[in-house]
Amino acid sequence: MTAYIDSSVFLRILLNQKGCLKEFQQVTKPVASLLLKTEVLRTIDRLRVTGKINEDQFVTLTSQVHESLNSVEFIRLSDSIVSSAGASQASGQNRGRDAKFHEPCSRLDRGPR
Repeated sequence: MTAYIDSSVFLRILLNQKGCLKEFQQVTKPVASLLLKTEVLRTIDRLRVTGKINEDQFVTLTSQVHESLNSVEFIRLSDSIVSSAGASQASGQNRGRDAKFHEPCSRLDRGPR
């Protein structure tokens, strides 16, 4: 299964947090925007700076991020996908954690229209 992965999905898995998507086990082709790496690394750095993780944990997590990102296909999101995703958030159509697999990104498997 191809799935668009945002930083919240990635971080929940990386940090072994509650609410990890069970469906992630079925993902064979993770796809993410070019911002994923920046968002994830900034979050990990923030955890270090605020004392929620120590230096050793920071180094380990950073290494895991770089290793994990090797399997991710990075894409540029079109304006229509960003607009559609933003519209569903603004209209209250957010389906919680299932929103990470939202409909606008399902177009990724179908290619351009």
